[in-house]
Amino acid sequence: MTLKTLTQALALSLAVAPAASNCGQLHALVYRGPTASEGLPESLRDLLVASHPDINVTFAGPNEAVKINAASLSHVDILAQPGGPGAYFMLVST
Repeated sequence: MTLKTLTQALALSLAVAPAASNCGQLHALVYRGPTASEGLPESLRDLLVASHPDINVTFAGPNEAVKINAASLSHVDILAQPGGPGAYFMLVST
């Protein structure tokens, strides 16, 4: 993992920390598909769990049981999209 990716992951953990204190268990979707670098979705999951041990992380993507769509997004707090020049995160407001 690159320093840039680790920095972005730290930024995510800081962004999620306030949300974690205001709600119960966090639920996250991590994209795992052809645009994600090999091993990055699993590393991203590990970082999320390290920063919030009670988070529920589910992989989503074209070859996963869960697809990213309006229905799946309605049940999560975080969508994490690894790939490209870095990792991209979105807090999902439900």
